[in-house]
Amino acid sequence: MALSLLNRAPRALGLSVLAAFLLLAATAEERTFGTVSDEQQMLYTAISIAETFELGIARGQTFAIPRPAGDAVSPYGMGLPLLEVPFALVAGPWEARFGARTSQTLFVLLQVLLVTAAAAGAGLLAKTLGAGLFGQGLAVFGTALASPLWPYTACGFTEPLQAVCLVFAVMFATRASQAEGRSALGLAFAAGFCAGFFALTKVVNLLFVPLALLPLLAGVWPLARERVRAWAAAIAGIAIPIAAMLAFEVVRFGRPFSSYARGQYFSHPPLDGAWRLLVGPNKGLFLYFPLGLLAAVGLVALVRGRETRGAAVSTLALAAGLLALYSAWWAWDGSGGWGPRFLVPLVPLLASAAGAAAGTPARRAAAVVLVILGTVVNALGTFQAEAATFYYVSSTGLARVSRALYEEYPPSFRPPESREGMYWLPRYVPAASDPAFSAFRIHPFLLANRLAEHDDDARRRRLSSPPWLATSPDAIPLLLADSPQITTQTPLVRYLASKFRWPHLFMCFERPDGERPGTYNTAWVAGLADQTLRNLDIARPERASRLAERLFDVSPSAYTAALRAEALRLSGRTGDTRAFLDSLPERVFNAPVLALVRALAARDAGQDEVAAALLSEAARGIRTITLRQALTRPPSEWPRSLRAFLSDLPDAPMRVSAARE
Repeated sequence: MALSLLNRAPRALGLSVLAAFLLLAATAEERTFGTVSDEQQMLYTAISIAETFELGIARGQTFAIPRPAGDAVSPYGMGLPLLEVPFALVAGPWEARFGARTSQTLFVLLQVLLVTAAAAGAGLLAKTLGAGLFGQGLAVFGTALASPLWPYTACGFTEPLQAVCLVFAVMFATRASQAEGRSALGLAFAAGFCAGFFALTKVVNLLFVPLALLPLLAGVWPLARERVRAWAAAIAGIAIPIAAMLAFEVVRFGRPFSSYARGQYFSHPPLDGAWRLLVGPNKGLFLYFPLGLLAAVGLVALVRGRETRGAAVSTLALAAGLLALYSAWWAWDGSGGWGPRFLVPLVPLLASAAGAAAGTPARRAAAVVLVILGTVVNALGTFQAEAATFYYVSSTGLARVSRALYEEYPPSFRPPESREGMYWLPRYVPAASDPAFSAFRIHPFLLANRLAEHDDDARRRRLSSPPWLATSPDAIPLLLADSPQITTQTPLVRYLASKFRWPHLFMCFERPDGERPGTYNTAWVAGLADQTLRNLDIARPERASRLAERLFDVSPSAYTAALRAEALRLSGRTGDTRAFLDSLPERVFNAPVLALVRALAARDAGQDEVAAALLSEAARGIRTITLRQALTRPPSEWPRSLRAFLSDLPDAPMRVSAARE
């Protein structure tokens, strides 16, 4: 009977992981992927590598670090962009075969695979710690569905990848401590590689690499020589991703460990951050991951076991280290993201400890209750996308805050203080500590609005009466108005005001009757446009022209037509520019953004009166400060490029002249 159980164990664990993958794929949201600056910068870096074998992105993103050439680089770790590169390489042929926007499935699939891998790692670690079949399945489903990792399938954040790195580092290190000979060396090498990749994903994680390898200290090796060889193998594994991390740091920033040294610091009261991250009503880990309560029981028991002590101590040390670090960080709440974003990578480790603890009928019954509760809680973040909720809260504008809170935040985040000595920050900053803005209040409200049998206009009207008005009556959401001009915010507004549709992989292949333009974000197309703009900014118009031609072929629109015409214009190909513009349908040709490109082309040709008339025509649909200022100036004083008219770039000519007035 025991032999039969052992034979069934790998199959049962594999089936649990397969079931978790299918459930994640059946609930993954594709419409809002790529709408947050963090995920955009990492994805655009991957697209930059895929398209140009370079690392630059266009300027204008939050925290992006500008470079002298005219572009910028992302400050975030390179782990996730490197994994996104193969998907970025496939995205173009994929969209050419299946249609525009369908590459959303590819990038969401990557996140589904990462959460599935984290769940598999939790099951394997639970098995390593002595958990039975129930405990292994508990670890898998507790990670995949009953934890805040589930909603992260909808966004391109690094938390799922960090979770994979941590759980496999601890699992391989624990197995290495229980093995001998070459097997131990191979496992130690794998543990080191996973721990090193944890740092490649996020540079500050370098602090925690040794903690993930603590199980190696508890090895069964009888000789000191064998212990040294195991650690040498682990260090060899670490060296590969750490060398890559250092190389990317130097190439991007000129020196290592400098990307977060630009106005970001540990300024939040650590005790306040700690309790809020653990049990606070907005971001408390145990509220989003109730199974963590059973994990605490399991860790106590695992510390007592000789073969499991290393994994338990490693988990406790990692939890304490991450909590201590982020409770004092200025953005302790993660500034977006479902649950306590910075603690989410701990989930698979805690789930495996819970699985190891579920050895009695009473604990199994408690585990089932906790998993059900966790699944219900995290379903709120899955069926009501957090990116849309964050936009909803942010649309309320600024909130008055104390001077102490104002000074916690980086200068780039601070609006100027008023003459009356009042201080203001974006609403989501104080909202992170205000129970009235808890996800457990906002998400049910938004989800119920989308489930209601109303039309979109009625849903939109209801959005103007959010659940926090009793305590914050000035926080009125101001959603983007309906407009033919589609921006990154358009899919978020469409999502909030539209009828509920069950999310799933390949959802973007569906094209129901009456679907409005901008229902889906098009992350890859936006990334290709970003590369087009970047190459225009760094004076490579010929390369920009090739990218723009490909972009227009895959996703023809007024905006992509404008980028292609602009690239041709800046390449000096006057005839090709005129021929391309003449080939456009009248509706596209007369779009405001095309009128702006035509104005610049007329200016280049010395036709100032025509240029001024076209600029006035463009101003009817484009209302930027730069364009409004250009209306009062002769064409010779206009900015050189379309880019300067559409975005507020550092050192743009009109921005400089405005600052002098």
